[in-house]
Amino acid sequence: MSNINANQDISLTIKDAINKYRKNINNKTKDINGISFCLSHCKMIDTFIVDIYAYVIKEKFKDYNIDINNIPIILIAMGSYGRMQMSVYSDVDFMIVYEEIDGFNTKSIIEGILHIAWDSRLNISHRVHELQDIQNIIKTDNTIQTAIFESRFIYGSRNLHSKFKKALDFLILKNKNEFITNKVLEYNSIDIDRNVSMEINLKHDIGTLRDINMLMWIAKYSIGISSIKELYYKNNLLTQSEYIQLKRALNILLSIRSNLHILSGKQQDVLFLEIFPDLAQDMKKSKNILPQVLLSKNLFFATNTIYKICHTFIAKLSYEYLPILKDKKNYLSNAKKIHQIDNKAYIDFALVEQGNIDILQEILDMQDKHMYFDGSIFYAISKLSQQDFISKFGNPKIITSLLKRQHLYCILRLFYDTQTLHYVFSEFRPIMHIGQFDGYHQYPVGFHCLRVLWNMENIKDSFVSSIYNAMTDKDKVLLKYCAIFHDLGKGRKTDHSFVGAYIFAKNAKNNNFSSDEVNIGKTLIKYHTFMSKIAYQNDIHSEQVLISFCAVVPSEKLINMLYILTYADNLGTRDNSLTSHKKYLLKELYNLSIGYLENKDILKYEVVRAKKEEALRKDAGFIQLTKKQQQKILSIPSSLLFIKYSKKDILNIAMKSFHIQDFVYEMQNEDFLSIEIIRKTPLNLGYLLSKLSFLNLAHLDIYKIFDDIKYFKINFSSKIEQDNIQTLKYDILNSFDMSKRVKTSIQIDKKNISLDKNHTSNLAKMIISGKNQKGFFAYISRIFDELGIDIRSAKIHTVRDRIQDILLIEKNNNFDLHIDEAVNLLSNSK
Repeated sequence: MSNINANQDISLTIKDAINKYRKNINNKTKDINGISFCLSHCKMIDTFIVDIYAYVIKEKFKDYNIDINNIPIILIAMGSYGRMQMSVYSDVDFMIVYEEIDGFNTKSIIEGILHIAWDSRLNISHRVHELQDIQNIIKTDNTIQTAIFESRFIYGSRNLHSKFKKALDFLILKNKNEFITNKVLEYNSIDIDRNVSMEINLKHDIGTLRDINMLMWIAKYSIGISSIKELYYKNNLLTQSEYIQLKRALNILLSIRSNLHILSGKQQDVLFLEIFPDLAQDMKKSKNILPQVLLSKNLFFATNTIYKICHTFIAKLSYEYLPILKDKKNYLSNAKKIHQIDNKAYIDFALVEQGNIDILQEILDMQDKHMYFDGSIFYAISKLSQQDFISKFGNPKIITSLLKRQHLYCILRLFYDTQTLHYVFSEFRPIMHIGQFDGYHQYPVGFHCLRVLWNMENIKDSFVSSIYNAMTDKDKVLLKYCAIFHDLGKGRKTDHSFVGAYIFAKNAKNNNFSSDEVNIGKTLIKYHTFMSKIAYQNDIHSEQVLISFCAVVPSEKLINMLYILTYADNLGTRDNSLTSHKKYLLKELYNLSIGYLENKDILKYEVVRAKKEEALRKDAGFIQLTKKQQQKILSIPSSLLFIKYSKKDILNIAMKSFHIQDFVYEMQNEDFLSIEIIRKTPLNLGYLLSKLSFLNLAHLDIYKIFDDIKYFKINFSSKIEQDNIQTLKYDILNSFDMSKRVKTSIQIDKKNISLDKNHTSNLAKMIISGKNQKGFFAYISRIFDELGIDIRSAKIHTVRDRIQDILLIEKNNNFDLHIDEAVNLLSNSK
């Protein structure tokens, strides 16, 4: 490029060279070194700009070679270009500084440079200033102050550049205090509202380029340092470990940003969720973790590291310049404790250096209100070891006192930001920076847990707040504990809620929580998404829905606690996730379920079912099923099936049902005859029982399974002769012919038929008693079959010559139309 043919169209030549360069970059592997890549890229852009300038000079002066040092023009790189951190499609931010001197047509030269740069699609963002105006511009334009002070010489007159530097040095010396104060106050005002986000802006969000830039601006103003390397090698502000950490984190950030630009084919600094998989595809593969999850862990660990170090040393470099600290200087220097000034906590750096302060105890002794923490507190924590934390927080009493704080979030956020939270709760270590790619969660796992705690401490809904405020202090402590731990089971293959409950239980026991508290906490964490699913995905006015919900949380205390946790968890996923409609649904479910707790007889069965479901979820056979198959099993409507049958039996019935075409049956005839039928095709139960009326029916179970499949278990009091087995098989096959009929003569007195139409919203209960007669239930079943009334389950009790059948009947359209007719037919029989 340095020998451009003057006869060529320079703009097209530069444009072609840029396109070729970018195409070559796009074909490179994504696994690039961020710092080296940006450095190389900036140098390449330098060559394009230098060649443009050289061409313009050649065109202006023809064959008269002019020493470039004698032309009063300099080209200055600014912004990320000046810092050598510019990415592929970033704007090329540069400034042209000149002196207006008679004899040089400087403006014509500058116009020539800019026209070619524009035409060549170099994506320039430029400023043009005369040297004599620089000082006034810096004073009046805050946006250019930092950009100019981090500028880098590209090409031009060394003499003019020397004058330019002298002007900048004079301004820094004269206005250093004002520059530093204004910049830090601006940084601090924005910093308090920044949170970690899955869709991170790599330039402006917490722990990104903005923080590193701020550190370097302050270092430039205060101690004349212009690179991260100098902070360690020249100034010793950073330790070797901190320098290595910061450099590694910056490298990750620049690598991801450069790859993001290459992948997008444009300037793109927000890392949207849908880009993660493509961006991560060339990362080192791991058997146990998805590439995008590994990418998120690296990214958020890097941003956490950048923020920790930058926040610390921005404070240290600017400590003497902030008015709020100047006013309190004597107060701070003479006291050995944290000082809370305008909702921000500070400590004197000199006290930290002396090493005679228990910073963790000082934090625990702070006034219980929401606070932000100055970098001086970060600095004090950086001096601690893991053992210092274990010595303090290994004491269960300290953990309890910590959890009792009304404003716990700010302290745990401090530990999160200083990368020490896993020293307090070791369970955070594996999930701290795991990303969540469901499009629903705004934050990585570890930070999400803290945001749930924040929402619990800052409830804005008056109804929810009234419930929380009415809770005992002990229950509030337990609820906060659950908020912190509720998602710590993520990152595993098994259900994170159940893993999280186990993790919580182990930690809570170690911290001397009672067995009752541990069990409550386990329930809340196991089912922390349950209330949302019920409220948002089900008919909450359905009695069956209320039964299933109350079976999981069968007390007002549990419902209260789950409601608060659900409210906080919803708000902790995404700022706008809890819409007014969702609030209404949660509140309505809460009110309905509190009222439904009075139905204790029904709930006791559902509680047993809930425990059986929990046992199933842990069963190896259940875990091997597909999610759809698991959901079908858990959606079986009859709770009696779960109560009466073992896990093994339930799975066996389900597996047969998954593969059924029309029907399957099995018989056992050892001590007594037992017939099991699973059918999709309608079964003429009345006919079958009539054919077997020579045997006493001992028990009958009828359960709806799923997909219109029913399960029948028919037990008789005795077995049949072996010679009759083949006939029985024939009768079973014929019982799928709904036209078959067998005449019976059964007598039932109408007064012995009781019907509770409102047993539940979905079921009616009928009790039929009378003299024990052969074919008693067969007769009942035939009438119900003819009228299309579905028996959900049946219990047959026989005592000597008396029989009592208890039926649970599904309340559908046929029930409404024909149940009275069924009663009349039953009692009119002769």
